[in-house]
Amino acid sequence: MDILQEVPSSKQKQPEAGRRWFHAAGADLYVWHDAHNTLTALRYQCQSDQEQYLLTWNTQEGIRQQCNRLDATQSKNVDFDKTQILNGRAAFDEGYVARDFRVRGLHLEPPLYQFILYKLFDPLQAA
Repeated sequence: MDILQEVPSSKQKQPEAGRRWFHAAGADLYVWHDAHNTLTALRYQCQSDQEQYLLTWNTQEGIRQQCNRLDATQSKNVDFDKTQILNGRAAFDEGYVARDFRVRGLHLEPPLYQFILYKLFDPLQAA
């Protein structure tokens, strides 16, 4: 399993001020921060062989989860920049997503890694 690595803004199609993007084959993490470098929003997307998971958090709405079933003809490693064929909603497997992030995100800066674990995977702290 590949680890998340930051994509330099010079290589991004549409870089945004206040946004950082981390990518690994089969997963993407976006984090947004304000002018004081306080995180204001997160978006983590990953996939299993059959589902694509999306987990978001922001200061206004808290956590949102979404899971879509991938079309059976698609490959295991979908390129998130390309249109995907989805076959409707599926049950969100929080355990799978948490395990995926814990491995892929292990080499992020420790404060960022801990903040994401705290906000996305600790239900008592999600709001």
